[in-house]
Amino acid sequence: MQTTTSTHAGGNADLLSGILGVEIRNEEKITAQYRLYCEKQQEALYESLDQIDRWYDIFTKEAERYGESNRISYKVNGEISYRERVYPDDSNYSHHEFRPFKSNNMLASANHSANQNFASRIIGYFNRTYNVSASVPEIDGDTLKMGFRPQYMTYVDTVIEHISHIMTGALI
Repeated sequence: MQTTTSTHAGGNADLLSGILGVEIRNEEKITAQYRLYCEKQQEALYESLDQIDRWYDIFTKEAERYGESNRISYKVNGEISYRERVYPDDSNYSHHEFRPFKSNNMLASANHSANQNFASRIIGYFNRTYNVSASVPEIDGDTLKMGFRPQYMTYVDTVIEHISHIMTGALI
């Protein structure tokens, strides 16, 4: 911490400037116990997201085989838009074959719901602990990219901001 000296009467340090100049690292905003909970939640989430990503990669490679015939295209969130091939004649049975498109879309949905659940768990933990009601942000499933890895401090900061607003309102 750097302190500044004031030329005010008596030459005392300008205490207020010194206090306001202190930078607090995000990790220091919560206790070790809370940090441990959040880190374990984040680690468990990442394990699940890694599994979702592994399967998504497998199905994406398989989907590429049908790129032209099914006119596939990828959305921002990893979902695949495709045209289902229909064979009106009895020449083959390929319409019964497995196509990975629906599986990819289910995995994109799982990616979104896992991220949303993580936000709910972190904020819910602090809401219960401090008896507050910070809102859980809605994560847009249409724009959340596959492979996104949230940081727990994002949601801790949401709770801290909520509590700060409560405290500021109480002081007014």
